[in-house]
Amino acid sequence: MKRYREEEEDEYSLLCGELSWCRGPKIGQGAFGSVYRADLKKPRAFGSVVAVKSADPLKGDSLIWEKTVLDSLQGCPHVIQTFGADTTKPRNGIVLYNVLLEFASGGSLFDLIVKSGCGGLSESVVRKHTKSMLVGLKHIHDRGFVHCDLKPDNVLLVPTADGFEVKIADFGLAKRAYTSCETPSLRGTPCYLAPECVIYGVQEAFSDIWALGCTVLEMLTGKLPWPTMSGSEEFEDVISQIGSGSVPNIPDKISKAAQDFLRCCFEINHMDRMTADELLDHPFLVGLNETDSSSHVQLSKEESANAKSSPSYFPFGSRFIPLSEIQAENTNAEEIREPAAIFPKPLILSRPLAHWQHPFTFTACAGA
Repeated sequence: MKRYREEEEDEYSLLCGELSWCRGPKIGQGAFGSVYRADLKKPRAFGSVVAVKSADPLKGDSLIWEKTVLDSLQGCPHVIQTFGADTTKPRNGIVLYNVLLEFASGGSLFDLIVKSGCGGLSESVVRKHTKSMLVGLKHIHDRGFVHCDLKPDNVLLVPTADGFEVKIADFGLAKRAYTSCETPSLRGTPCYLAPECVIYGVQEAFSDIWALGCTVLEMLTGKLPWPTMSGSEEFEDVISQIGSGSVPNIPDKISKAAQDFLRCCFEINHMDRMTADELLDHPFLVGLNETDSSSHVQLSKEESANAKSSPSYFPFGSRFIPLSEIQAENTNAEEIREPAAIFPKPLILSRPLAHWQHPFTFTACAGA
């Protein structure tokens, strides 16, 4: 393969991947690597343009893990699709691990919210995107994963014949459900963390539902779910609010159905929080014309059996349990392990601010 600009040095594949592609301009930069637009030398059924996430394989555990997760989630119309991976080397550069993804020419949901101004998106648009996200979340949870960093920046707009549809992306911080480690930790972005994440470092499917509520609230209002202080105290203030048992303010100006939907997402007790499958039947979403017959992705018989044998509820009781009392289940060693979480176990009001830096994650989108 060759770089996008002729004046740049050649870059060649070390694996001779299935797809032959040319690296284009950089469209994103994150803590774990960079995102580029790329053109396929031979167009495929899905098009001729893809997004490529690239990282040093010696430092790219997060990207390698993301590819593993995406391979397990293929087939859902509301989860970003991967078209393979490749390892390349510029003639005078370092080896790069590359993941080829759908190109989201519509940018991210965050971009759409920003373009809407201070008032947020219309409720009809919010309902449509919320249903799509729930279909994606249900698929993720049914396959045994937790996203851990759901937010508008990580929801991308992919073009369709009728406009754009949203797809959940950025699985570098995802984890397998109902697994823990010797050193309890959490991952994600502070403003979207659920109370059980902040207080006990517990992150499971119900934590994604809280983050979904924060995302829906941001779509409706055009504002972050938590009022934040400016300056160096911003993130410590957010964590303090979440850890105190508060919930984001639900405005009166939105419909009663929208208010109730958000209350269902913001239940302090995770046992009272509705699942993605239950929320799909909430009155806020009833009546939407769902033309996608594959919205509820069907699992194979073997996958369905595995899903039924997995815990369908929080396995540590109906009350919050300190992490020191939680015993990790015995699991087989995975060929590809999850990367370390960004944050250590939180201690409310006593954790140095440096541990609560905003984790900058990148998205494979065109951006605006």
